[in-house]
Amino acid sequence: MLDLLVAQGHLTIANLGAAGLDHFGSLVIGNAADTLDDGEAATIACALEMGAVALIDERKARRICAECFPMLPLLTTVQMLRRPEITAALGAIDFRDALVNALSKARMQVAPADREWVMHMIGSECAALFPSLTKISR
Repeated sequence: MLDLLVAQGHLTIANLGAAGLDHFGSLVIGNAADTLDDGEAATIACALEMGAVALIDERKARRICAECFPMLPLLTTVQMLRRPEITAALGAIDFRDALVNALSKARMQVAPADREWVMHMIGSECAALFPSLTKISR
């Protein structure tokens, strides 16, 4: 699936340069309350270096990014997946699988405003497997 999105130009695989590595270091070194895990830090550093959008779900990372780099555009995974070109590129079955995999394997966090949409897209039976989705609708 990743190869398909790269081939269609929706995603790019990138390596950090010197500026990105500096940003990365500033995000991972320090007090635990003010630093990020490697994945979030690398995502933010890469987006800063490339002038791209950072795709971040984790609340702490979104807060730190907004405080340190307010000019950097942020999207959640759900916001990215809701884009029509992503839906079209994946097709209905692969799109549903992408949502389920993001929830189960990547532990995607879904904002309350997006829960109903995600539940609709994966179906109520599947949504019931994810307590984080159904807790708001109980």
